Amino acid sequence: MRKFLIIAYLTFAALPVFAQVEMMAYRPIYWVLGRVADAGDVKADGRTAVFYKDDATYNTNNVQAVISGNKFALNAFYLWPLELKVGGIYKLTIIKGADGWGMDPVNVVISGNGYDEVFGDVEGGPLTLKSDSGVADKPAGG
Repeated sequence: MRKFLIIAYLTFAALPVFAQVEMMAYRPIYWVLGRVADAGDVKADGRTAVFYKDDATYNTNNVQAVISGNKFALNAFYLWPLELKVGGIYKLTIIKGADGWGMDPVNVVISGNGYDEVFGDVEGGPLTLKSDSGVADKPAGG
């Protein structure tokens, strides 16, 4: 009987630990990848790429990455509490720098493959910076 009570006590004492583990949020990974070409002497490195759902959520629910080596990688699942939906259309922009160069938003369609590569106007080519382009204000959060 004593062994039974000890086992029962240990079992019930461990339950809150297991319940805590189950309540932890699972955050999978879904990458949005891209390459950004320099525009002559205007460099892409150090600029901010922003991924978001639509204009209404730009300032409240976005994911940001600094471009390095002319590339960026964003974990799109950090758009929580918004959910990524296969076939859903999201937006990607590059913040307009102090020099006036950036990139206007382009559409990203979620493939469901675990990642999406975002290209520019040329098939397989990089995104491009343009003068007097991009979103003027860096969003909050991210």
